[in-house]
Amino acid sequence: MDEISKLLTAMRSSLDEDILLAGGIIKDGVQPVNDKEWQYVVSASPKRQQEFSCGRLYAHRLLDQVGFTDFVIGRDSQGCPQWPDGVVGSISHTSDFCVALLAKSIRYTSLGIDLELSGRLKASLWPRLFARSEIRQLEQISDAARRMRHAAIIFSAKEAFYKCDYPLNHRCYEFTDAEVALDETTRCLQLSISRDGGRVEYGGCYAAGMTHVMTAIVSSR
Repeated sequence: MDEISKLLTAMRSSLDEDILLAGGIIKDGVQPVNDKEWQYVVSASPKRQQEFSCGRLYAHRLLDQVGFTDFVIGRDSQGCPQWPDGVVGSISHTSDFCVALLAKSIRYTSLGIDLELSGRLKASLWPRLFARSEIRQLEQISDAARRMRHAAIIFSAKEAFYKCDYPLNHRCYEFTDAEVALDETTRCLQLSISRDGGRVEYGGCYAAGMTHVMTAIVSSR
């Protein structure tokens, strides 16, 4: 089983059954889903076009499962995908893989999904990305590979949070505003962030492979 298949299998075991997930390897030659969506990347580089097309391909496969076979996935001024009424979703990709997450809005207000490489967050970047408590956690991990993977999961969870939160609140945050706690036994995560004078918490889950990590943040009704 390849890396992305393992990640998808692990994530599906952690997500609720009514949350749909699809993804795969970004391949050359993937055709655009439709002409209207293709206009968003018609002037982009070939690599960006492939990433966009693959992400939309898997998003449409999920939309087909909930009855939206001809829907055009738009994009707002911030590049966020625009879903049909009654549906919430999210798309993510690295240079190698792409993934889409989808659910009906009768139960969920928003979703966020993120893929990241697991070995690129050097310690010199930590003060810009992580709260002090997160840095202390990372410094206590003696194994270098596990420490890098842990850092990637925390960072990915913050990216997934932004994708989940922005459609609801249209706010931008610093990475250090959010704090992530991981449960390595259950692969669940908790993200907390200050808002309107209080502390708000989001739940999610993660999967970690040899080269990539995947995280999801879920906002339920």
